[in-house]
Amino acid sequence: MKRSFDFSIQQAGRGTPDYSFGVGSKVYLYGTGQRRLQVRTVTALTEPGRILCGASSEELGVTYLFMLDGRGVIDESFGEAGVAIFKLSELFYEWGLALPYSVKFDISLRKYVMGFFVQKEGVNRASGLARFELNGQLDVSFGNKGVMIWSPDMQDVAPESSALQEAKSTLTARGRDYHGAMELMGDGGVLLLTSLDNNGLFDLAYVVKVKNDGALNEEFGNDGWLRIVKEGANLAVTGEDLVRQGDNYLVAASAGIHDKSWFVGRYDAQGDVDYSFGINGYYEGLPSVKNLILKRDDRSQFYLAGTSDNGVPQYLFLQLQRRGINGEEDPHFGSQGWTAAISADFNDIHVLKAALYNSASTIVLAGLADLRREEGSQAFIASIEQDMGWDEAFGDEGKVLLPKGEVIHDLVLQQDRKIVFISSVQGAPDSFAIVRLNG
Repeated sequence: MKRSFDFSIQQAGRGTPDYSFGVGSKVYLYGTGQRRLQVRTVTALTEPGRILCGASSEELGVTYLFMLDGRGVIDESFGEAGVAIFKLSELFYEWGLALPYSVKFDISLRKYVMGFFVQKEGVNRASGLARFELNGQLDVSFGNKGVMIWSPDMQDVAPESSALQEAKSTLTARGRDYHGAMELMGDGGVLLLTSLDNNGLFDLAYVVKVKNDGALNEEFGNDGWLRIVKEGANLAVTGEDLVRQGDNYLVAASAGIHDKSWFVGRYDAQGDVDYSFGINGYYEGLPSVKNLILKRDDRSQFYLAGTSDNGVPQYLFLQLQRRGINGEEDPHFGSQGWTAAISADFNDIHVLKAALYNSASTIVLAGLADLRREEGSQAFIASIEQDMGWDEAFGDEGKVLLPKGEVIHDLVLQQDRKIVFISSVQGAPDSFAIVRLNG
């Protein structure tokens, strides 16, 4: 690739920084004592044109929901001066910080929903939800004063006096790479995909179905939850992504610890494998690494975004595949789909986030690429046309490189095609920023 993007130079065109947003196209969020917060997830609201952000402070042990207007200015009509706050340990004794991974607006209820993980020593021990009224107050009709948490060790939503179950082995703060997904059911319920630590050894993936009141839906799976496995009791499974298909849902996951394999399975409303999908309920074709599922607006097809895997393992190429609603081959994409390298400057590629512009299905994808000739990596945002080619009017021949050392944590598209994402400098606590590009 010819160049990295210099956010200090004011340029115009698609893929360039949007200087009408924040200061120099960036917004930082602050908590008590003007401490910078770790912004973790973002979503765009169409009416009104607002940006909703989930953030946390490891130092304070507090979780935040911020509302920004279209310029990146805090909307002080929301919550307390533009922010809603909760401290998980005050609601569930001895459970730690809630780390948001998704925020969405429930149109049917007119409420905001946040999905979060609860970690200890760098690994996930529980998953949870917080629900907020339009004014930013926690919805006390949901869970415990607006918040619920779940782990497979619980019979149901943890009571207020719940204590964290100690692991059977000592953990190190190695910080695994977790991906959570959350789908709203339209009736106030929520479907969660979560990966949780198993005795400090490896992760297990679960789908959890939560009712409108925050309790588990006992008609689903094993009294409200389902462990994701394929062809028997896999030793380790990590959830990658989840999307709804009407009453059914697709799950992308990886099985194994060192020698991994990726698959997509479809399950019905009760949590049973839907054998009408793919081959006996599963799809295992390309891309080799199945990171993300994107559904088209008409729901007739879906995309899989990921990378190649040559078994060493090396992940040298982006791969994009499109399949029919039941996993059947798309005549345009074929069995191989679309494959491309970022440039000769990089080795392994890791896909982080992706979104569709609209029903025309141009894809915006964020990832991280390891440098070939030096230590380190570089984050990128790419735009890919639905006819399997780089969107060359975007950035530099379809790609924008961020400064070295930056990583992308979340990405969303606004209705006006502008790209909003969260970045940090290698996860440094005071470096998390909300950034907007012209789309």
